[in-house]
Amino acid sequence: EMSQKTRVCVIGAGVVGLSSAVRIQDELPHCDVTLLADRFSPDTTSDGSSGIWLLHLVGGVSQDLLR
Repeated sequence: EMSQKTRVCVIGAGVVGLSSAVRIQDELPHCDVTLLADRFSPDTTSDGSSGIWLLHLVGGVSQDLLR
């Protein structure tokens, strides 16, 4: 019987795509993980929008300090 390496393709190189690829590689170290994307950092949506989410999640901090 021929042994074949497991292959996984993750689509997207934003926060979700990269996080997913890293977690898969951590859990399945002998797996080939390929990342496909039309844009990579710093040109992903996550690069711009992550700052907006961070501000939403920070409570009790002045706007001046956040800026």
